[in-house]
Amino acid sequence: MNRYIHQLIEDLDEATLHVQDASEFCSDNFFDEDENDIIDFELFEAILEGKEKPLSQIVGIERDLLPPANRLNAQQIDSLYPHIEDLLFSYNFDLNFPDGVSTELKYSMIRDIWEDKFLYSSMGFCTIDFCDYDCDFCPFGSELCSCKKLDEME
Repeated sequence: MNRYIHQLIEDLDEATLHVQDASEFCSDNFFDEDENDIIDFELFEAILEGKEKPLSQIVGIERDLLPPANRLNAQQIDSLYPHIEDLLFSYNFDLNFPDGVSTELKYSMIRDIWEDKFLYSSMGFCTIDFCDYDCDFCPFGSELCSCKKLDEME
């Protein structure tokens, strides 16, 4: 498995270096050139209403290439995870995990959403949340739940 992980890391790094043009997924031209950089809200709404693609299709790495966490040891996950995080960041995806979440849980949760649809745009970041902000059903457990902090702020 170590050889496979090494090859997968090479594939992830290669995909990071060759980020696809966002125009394949959506147009980022929100401005009307004739109106001195006035935002074209109709185009903006059209982009947000559609054109979402599975994360695997956006980054060019199929989910089946990412082994389930239970088939990897901690060292393999620790070596693989930063490359996945770098790849997603290169496509303007920001992963939102509370402090203290294990790399194994992060990896599992990312793998679980790998076929979910997202909007890839070269303008700004898309934050990927893994919590529904319901303390009773927090996927991170009560010790790491950041929902309590939000409730206390209200």
